[in-house]
Amino acid sequence: MNTDIHTLFQLAAKFFYRKYRDEGGVLNELAAQVDITPTYLSAVINGSRVCSLDLQSRIAKAFYGQYDKFIGVGRRIAEGKEPLEDEFGNVDNAEKFIAQLTHLMMDYKRIDEELNTIDQRFKKISLTSNDIYFELDENLRVRFVFGRTADIVGVAEKDLIGKNINKFYTKKEWKRLEGLIDYSIQNHTHLNTVLTVNRDGRNFYHHCVARPVYESGNLFSGFRGTYRDITGSKLLEYNLRDEQSLFQSVIESIEEHAIVITDKNNKILRWNKTYQKMMGFPLEMIEKQKIPHNPALLKQNVKNIENFRERVKEVPSIRRDKAHYFETDHGKIIERKTSPVFRDNVFAGMVTFFSDVTGKIDRRSSERTN
Repeated sequence: MNTDIHTLFQLAAKFFYRKYRDEGGVLNELAAQVDITPTYLSAVINGSRVCSLDLQSRIAKAFYGQYDKFIGVGRRIAEGKEPLEDEFGNVDNAEKFIAQLTHLMMDYKRIDEELNTIDQRFKKISLTSNDIYFELDENLRVRFVFGRTADIVGVAEKDLIGKNINKFYTKKEWKRLEGLIDYSIQNHTHLNTVLTVNRDGRNFYHHCVARPVYESGNLFSGFRGTYRDITGSKLLEYNLRDEQSLFQSVIESIEEHAIVITDKNNKILRWNKTYQKMMGFPLEMIEKQKIPHNPALLKQNVKNIENFRERVKEVPSIRRDKAHYFETDHGKIIERKTSPVFRDNVFAGMVTFFSDVTGKIDRRSSERTN
């Protein structure tokens, strides 16, 4: 064949579209019939867009009928013959086969080019990300992998193919991961976990998110997912946890004072056990509410509740330390000293010390400070 199938299709499409338009046909109605937009249909007819075999067949059917006869019209136009002179003749089987084969080959080339474009786009995206994209087979061997593998797992992509993932973990960590994998497969749920990996004598922390893949319903065929290094954020989390633990130990060691640290919304961030004992608040309520001045708790433990609240509100506004006394329903006289905390000149919270001064101060004097 001297003329490719797309050219023959275009010649026939232009011919039949002119006939269609001369007979009063409207492009929008034709586009609706073949289920595409008018703009796209116009581009296909004019040859500026190459469409699939399926769409060409739908257009041919809408214009004329069988696809092979439609292409035959294009061939006659290309050869300078009358387009419809052999309208009712038989299509040669060899020509029919060649036309279909040629179109399929060109369709394959078009799809391959589109896939290559998508692949290149995917690679560009993945290179800007910190993730590894992977696929495992049913035996948990790497079937496909792409991303920063050398940086994260210390192995190049090509060297990971065919490797079982169990070789990257200690026996203890693999046993834990194996349990998560079994659960994910059996329950058709995502696997989402942080894994500890020892490499070159150092611990690294990797976040893995994957979903099991099944064929024919419930036949497990592998996993697809992402894998990233979160060592930096994990170490920061551990350091903060250690610092918070040390800080808590410090305030717990000050047994003669109750200590409460609250944020700008008056919610408890830290407190020591002395605070809970001195005020008589139920520990579970403090942990649950995390509010030192919960109305229900205060009414049960503090006399002259309105006065107490006013003193609490004063501290952020006066922007300096404030001390006052109040009496509890248990007959205790408590001294409360509060220091406001500001960050960039914006109120951020308060640090408050409570001291039991029962018997150390005259009750009437404490009432006058309220």
